[in-house]
Amino acid sequence: MMPAPKPPGPGRPAHQPTAQTRRTAESMAAYGIQQEEIAKVLGIGKSTLHVHYRDELDTAHTRAIAAVAQCLYKQATDPENPRSAASAMFWLKTRARWRETTVVEQTGLDGGPIQVETSSARERINSRISSIAARSTSDGDTDEPE
Repeated sequence: MMPAPKPPGPGRPAHQPTAQTRRTAESMAAYGIQQEEIAKVLGIGKSTLHVHYRDELDTAHTRAIAAVAQCLYKQATDPENPRSAASAMFWLKTRARWRETTVVEQTGLDGGPIQVETSSARERINSRISSIAARSTSDGDTDEPE
């Protein structure tokens, strides 16, 4: 006589990944969704997610970057695309380390060299006081009371 089949133990039934759940896990991981959230959507625990979907979790980010890069590259190299110039510039700045540069040239009066005068604060104050005193005496003003 054969023993009776064992009744199922406590807990959830064993998870069996399908092509659809693998696509869902990979897509969500590629979008940057947290693994706890992916597990909730699939109706499994985080440890089960790691056991059955390790490859999808590990490669989704890289695959997403590759897909976006491919799309951008196609836009950048298509002369018929009105956004090709912007795409090409972005691609070259991020992948070829190109950069935009701005050159600012400063010149003095009439394009000449910049004149720099150095003086101490005391010299500037004394010069200003002398200038004010000279103006007030030329106007006939004096500080003396009448």
